[in-house]
Amino acid sequence: MTSTGKVPKRIAILLCVGSRDATVGNTYCSRVCCAVSIKQAMEIKQRIPDATVHIYYMDIRTYGLMEDKLYWRSQLDYRVGYVRGRISEFMRGPNDTVVIKGEDTMNLNRALVVPYDMVILANGMELGLGSKQVAQVLGLEVEEHGFVRPADPDSLPVVSTRRGVFLAGALTGPKTISDSITEGQAAAIKTFQYVSSGAWENPMKVEVIKH
Repeated sequence: MTSTGKVPKRIAILLCVGSRDATVGNTYCSRVCCAVSIKQAMEIKQRIPDATVHIYYMDIRTYGLMEDKLYWRSQLDYRVGYVRGRISEFMRGPNDTVVIKGEDTMNLNRALVVPYDMVILANGMELGLGSKQVAQVLGLEVEEHGFVRPADPDSLPVVSTRRGVFLAGALTGPKTISDSITEGQAAAIKTFQYVSSGAWENPMKVEVIKH
């Protein structure tokens, strides 16, 4: 529903809002936004079959199996439209519409002025305020993008730079739900090894968590 209680028939989804944008300090890709937004577009079409849904993007990054499950299926089965473009402005339009202005970068930078009943922003992923506060209290290192730094992102992604503190999920960067679950299980195993080995009592045994 729109803010006025109407069923929206023209919907725009804008990707990379606050991601890959040096002007807001987030130069990284938030990784999950494309897939989640496409899934939401498909669900909108399931609930409102006659709705027009457009996704505005810089690049589509539905890596792995999501390419077939979401990207192509959304176009072939659900008729979701994709526009490669840059949106620069929002305006209030007639009949409670939102007019977006920008340029279509696939068609010789053609100007865009398009009205919609609803505009959805796919916000970039950042470390939450509560997580920042916990990281500060525990004295954890933070990397240049604002996420908690693991001891080694490649070989020890769930081990923090502080002894006895383990990490999982989006604390160390944008993650999918499945990746977060996997890291949570790995962190639980590392915690069990740490406690059962007595490393928390004897600093000389701390190396067991690195195995």
